[in-house]
Amino acid sequence: MLQDKHYKNRNKVVLVKLHASRYRCSARRYFVGLNLLARQVLFLAIFIAPNACHAQTASASVLHQFQPSSGDYPIYGVTQGGDGNLYGTTVSGGASNSGVIYKLSTDGAFTLLYEFTGGSDGGGPSSLIAGPDGSFYGTTSEGGDASCAFGCGTAFKVTSSGTLTTIHSFSNAEGFSSSSGLILASDGNFYGGAAQGGAYGDGTIYRLTLAGDVRTLYSFTGQADGASPGAPLLEASDGNFYGTTPAGTGPGTIFKMAPSGQLTSLFAYSDPEHGDFPISGLVQGSDGELYGTTSEQGASGFNNGTVFKITTSGTLTTLYTFYWRQRRRGAHRGAIAGKRWQFLRDHDFRR
Repeated sequence: MLQDKHYKNRNKVVLVKLHASRYRCSARRYFVGLNLLARQVLFLAIFIAPNACHAQTASASVLHQFQPSSGDYPIYGVTQGGDGNLYGTTVSGGASNSGVIYKLSTDGAFTLLYEFTGGSDGGGPSSLIAGPDGSFYGTTSEGGDASCAFGCGTAFKVTSSGTLTTIHSFSNAEGFSSSSGLILASDGNFYGGAAQGGAYGDGTIYRLTLAGDVRTLYSFTGQADGASPGAPLLEASDGNFYGTTPAGTGPGTIFKMAPSGQLTSLFAYSDPEHGDFPISGLVQGSDGELYGTTSEQGASGFNNGTVFKITTSGTLTTLYTFYWRQRRRGAHRGAIAGKRWQFLRDHDFRR
């Protein structure tokens, strides 16, 4: 499964809850972030802050410390179910070292729901999304159809009690290595991206029904349209889908896709001042514009990634460049829009 020189100290992978200690009002909402800290200690922070008001102070406590037997590398966020519990995945670990699905209460009670085998059920699961039927849906980047080197991956649904059903096995032609995660669109279908495969071998965008039927909507050519989409799509208020790719003729693109599959490249990265490699997804602000991050480059001399906004017609503005003095390098998991504030999540913090 996942092998990366940056991921070490697996016994120090923990889930952390940050507690706001004083509030100006009582309503609370959860914000989830995933961060890679100095010395490559990975943690998941669940920030409990008041709705439409700010916490004055905060403290942290460990909710769960992962071990290989209960899952390794929880690199995706968690999804809160209707029962109030948090549901998530790890990309490796478990009995077959192919990843797990887990449940975690907000008090820290951990339940291992499912262990992937890397076979027909898949391996290396991405993030979960709650479906309209109360189940959770997701994809795997490995396992399933054996015509791909490590398997072409699967789509699955899992109940809150851990019963998993494989609803689709991807093929090379449909696109494989689907690690972007799914979004549930307004038409009731899921949409996602595959980093490889398709007509040109450079990845696809697909639509997935609740029953598991897949239709490939677009195949990337690896040219000006980009290649290897790996971040979740955004369904914007205009009904179109927006996303990013980290490759193409340059170090990444931002695109718009109509529900029919017609794709338009909005912006192609070429000037380092704008940043390189937008490996995270986009969010839409209350102003209608789209916001996101790049993982490298930026203002001259920094090379640590940027925050940007872009209009739905493709005009991009760099808002901020990260620099090493902040001990932040690369915004890897994108931005979140709040009601009265916006903030970044999931940075790679290194010395």
